[in-house]
Amino acid sequence: MSQRRIYAAAIAVVLVGGASARADDILYFVDASTSTDRMAQALATFAGTHNVTSTNNTTTFINQLATGNYELAIFFEQSSNGANYDASIAALGAYIDGGGRGILTDWTRNNTHAAQFDASFTGGGTNKTSFTVTNPSLATGLSNPVSLTNPGWGVFSTEVNGANVAATFTGGQGAIVVGNGNRSIMNGFLGDTFTTGATGVQLYRNEINFVLSGGSVGNDAVVTPLPVAVWGGLALFGTVGASRLRRRRPKTV
Repeated sequence: MSQRRIYAAAIAVVLVGGASARADDILYFVDASTSTDRMAQALATFAGTHNVTSTNNTTTFINQLATGNYELAIFFEQSSNGANYDASIAALGAYIDGGGRGILTDWTRNNTHAAQFDASFTGGGTNKTSFTVTNPSLATGLSNPVSLTNPGWGVFSTEVNGANVAATFTGGQGAIVVGNGNRSIMNGFLGDTFTTGATGVQLYRNEINFVLSGGSVGNDAVVTPLPVAVWGGLALFGTVGASRLRRRRPKTV
């Protein structure tokens, strides 16, 4: 085989198999859950595909995000609020502005937070109990409408608006807003409020794949830049093989 054909075959290996060649790192913050955390369950299904770091400490979240090691950051403000939360979401907004990907849930209806996700709160319409996912990619594997149940929160869902509404509550107001060129999602409901748990897990899996892939859901998405080793010929194969071995189980910090 000619050297040119060897290089072409090497590039094809990365383009076709690249999604399995490298695990994405995901940072997840949630301050509290009253019932089962469906986002945590969704993240657990990616074990071996994505590396997950979980925390309930805002300072840890900011410090971890500052490392630059994460392809996706998820922040669920479900129970508390305050300056530390404002700082965390500001850091998340800066990370997204720099090309990162994020998913946000915020019970406080703080429009400064929402604006960083190209969204806003309507100022009313709380505690809605069902929504319909209208974005085809996010609706993959779901049965509409999605039903919500309050496990004990004062505010467990709230209407959100934006230019790219991906799901609507009964009555027509937004339940999910996509922003930042398909790299961010703002949810108008908490992570432990799904009447059917499997539905919540599937929706969150769809959201994770959607933002990692920049707007589609199919096979589990992985953000994989083309390795420089491609241009070095046969050295590529050793690079790909080694990266497949560097998989970590989800961890908590």
